[in-house]
Amino acid sequence: MFCPKCGVQLVSDATPFCTHCGSPIKASAQAQAVGVAPASAAAHAEAAGIAPAPVPAVAFGNREAGMKIKKEGATLDKAFFGIVRRFGLLIAFLALIITVGALVWGIVLYQTQVHEAIAKPNIDYEKYKQSLRPAPTAQGQATMAAESTPFSSEAPRKTAFERQFDVYVGWIVANGNRYLSPDFTMREEVVRSSCKEMTDRFPADQHDSLTLAFMDQFAMLSGTFADDPANRANLTDPSEKGKRWGNFSSWVVTELQAQIEAENERVQKETAQAAANKVQALQLVGAAGVAFVMFVFFTLMLVLIAIERNTRTVVAKHSPEHTESPVAAV
Repeated sequence: MFCPKCGVQLVSDATPFCTHCGSPIKASAQAQAVGVAPASAAAHAEAAGIAPAPVPAVAFGNREAGMKIKKEGATLDKAFFGIVRRFGLLIAFLALIITVGALVWGIVLYQTQVHEAIAKPNIDYEKYKQSLRPAPTAQGQATMAAESTPFSSEAPRKTAFERQFDVYVGWIVANGNRYLSPDFTMREEVVRSSCKEMTDRFPADQHDSLTLAFMDQFAMLSGTFADDPANRANLTDPSEKGKRWGNFSSWVVTELQAQIEAENERVQKETAQAAANKVQALQLVGAAGVAFVMFVFFTLMLVLIAIERNTRTVVAKHSPEHTESPVAAV
């Protein structure tokens, strides 16, 4: 209801007097009761010769306050989504790096190879001399001779490996007899049997190559031992020669066994490490998968944020705040 005199909108229809000009409102209410349509506030004011009262500024103030609150809310939303966007970019970037790094490192670990080949024996005669107590000072030299050495009198073997094996046996027997004669004589059959027993410990896939490598070293070492003057010095009785040759042969066998065991242990360690690397590689691939899922998730989140921001901008351009209100136009 409006005041019939000044045109100000009343707070309540039951108000008997206008809160602005003090005019009674009862007469107007009675006129409405009997069906007389009151004139508009502007018509009443014009009929009474009173200028219409200005529209209170409270409505405009409330509208401006609401717009201010909306702008502050939009600013907070923009700041919040900006933080979320930067955080999402960081996580997506880190997830991508982790995905690529874990995948590459996993492939490298999975391709770890085991060198299962046993290294060829490398027996050093100087190590044998150092093991003697007291250690002899004289140094002998290997002489694989240009002299004639007795070879096996048996018929040629069927394979080149067996023929070469017999050649090395002949050299070892010749070097041993050169050292032990005239007190002892080495039998070729015994040496061949002992050498086969030792070399049967090599892996089957490398047996021939490792056996020939060992026999070559054994032959050279036996020549070095036979020509070393220290091994002929201080002989108290003829049996001492046999003891020294026996100690030398046992040392060669022990050294060969130690090297084979060391190589087998190395292969076992590399095999275990390769298995562990493959397990770790699978774990890294799993971690790469999780990181990739995170990358996809945060990338989709960034896309949705961008869509929401663009939609918000379009809606804001067509909102009432961006259009001229009728009151402002008047």
